[in-house]
Amino acid sequence: MNLFADLDFTLGDIRKAYDYEKWDGTAVQQGIGDVTGPTLEAQHEEERKRVSEEAVRYAFANCGAKEGEELNEEHLKRLESLLYEKLEPWILHQRRTRD
Repeated sequence: MNLFADLDFTLGDIRKAYDYEKWDGTAVQQGIGDVTGPTLEAQHEEERKRVSEEAVRYAFANCGAKEGEELNEEHLKRLESLLYEKLEPWILHQRRTRD
């Protein structure tokens, strides 16, 4: 593959670039945000889903009810407690990162 690029820069343009005179910090921040913002949001959503699903599996596996059995009041109380036990660290971490 032959590639040719004519980058019509003068020596003065190159010096200005090296001296950060052609630097636009706002544009750079915007560009980084445009790329990382959606990626971070997707990762956050995936982690929220993973933690929630793990908490539900853990709570049902340990609430005392057998598979197919109707949940009684004690099972529901235990289920709520187990869900909170597994979700609490993630929830607290989310609150700390927002403050």
